[in-house]
Amino acid sequence: MRLIFVIIFYSIALAGVSQSSQNLKFEKSKGHWPFPVKSFSKYTVSPDNKLDRCQVGSTGITFFVDKVDSVKAVYEGKVIAVFSLIDGFAILTKFGDYFIAYSNVDNPTVKKDDYIFQGQYIGSIPTGADQLFVALYFKESKEINPYPWFSWPKEILSQD
Repeated sequence: MRLIFVIIFYSIALAGVSQSSQNLKFEKSKGHWPFPVKSFSKYTVSPDNKLDRCQVGSTGITFFVDKVDSVKAVYEGKVIAVFSLIDGFAILTKFGDYFIAYSNVDNPTVKKDDYIFQGQYIGSIPTGADQLFVALYFKESKEINPYPWFSWPKEILSQD
């Protein structure tokens, strides 16, 4: 599923245009993002870091949830794609040269060309699902670890 998601992402992202002032604004948000879900459960510690509440993958963070939850935007931006995947929808947003991707979203409330704001409700976790994947990219394809962009509580940071 992630391979399909990445292929679609790269084909859409090739239309990127540099916007340095937006990039600076985006970069200043590092460490201040809210979580996209209200709560997430403990999960096996990944070898990449010491968090026990999320698993960091090579291209993003998978938040594991115990129940259906609403999904909220972690940052503002223009929706450049909403497309169906095997296990829900993916939403791709753009701000400057940065892209944020959300996958495993059900009932998306946004559509292509909408402008969304941080904290805006954009969909939900599908019934029966237990995870939301959030990825961050720069320009066409440079993967960025989104972990330092979130505002982690001190008790979680002390586990790193």
